[in-house]
Amino acid sequence: MKFEEIAMKHVQYIQRWYNCSTVVFDGYAAASTKDQEHSRRCSVPLSRFVSVENYVPAPCSQEHYLSLKENKIEFIKFLTTHLSTACINVINCDDDADSTIAKSAITSAKKKKGPVLVVSDDTDVAMMLLHH
Repeated sequence: MKFEEIAMKHVQYIQRWYNCSTVVFDGYAAASTKDQEHSRRCSVPLSRFVSVENYVPAPCSQEHYLSLKENKIEFIKFLTTHLSTACINVINCDDDADSTIAKSAITSAKKKKGPVLVVSDDTDVAMMLLHH
């Protein structure tokens, strides 16, 4: 599958299931409190650097491709462009996105009538939201 097709699947999924959404990405350029965990998970990258371009096929599985920090950074930039072009609000954090996700959800809840849905597999985000 080509990178453009992957990006379009993400756009279509978000547009179909989440109305008026904001997507928040972790950043990998700045130092983070989770650097040690990232290093442990990716101690031996399973992929080489791959430049992300629309018509280039993804070279391997998602897990292997994203095991290299530089690939994550490159793919986030690429996906951000596609999401923004589709009028999906995107926030790119310099480091860990947990607090930004919680703050965005709380701000949205204060401004908006009705429920605010947060989709995250990170328990830190759940704990921050439970605190508030």
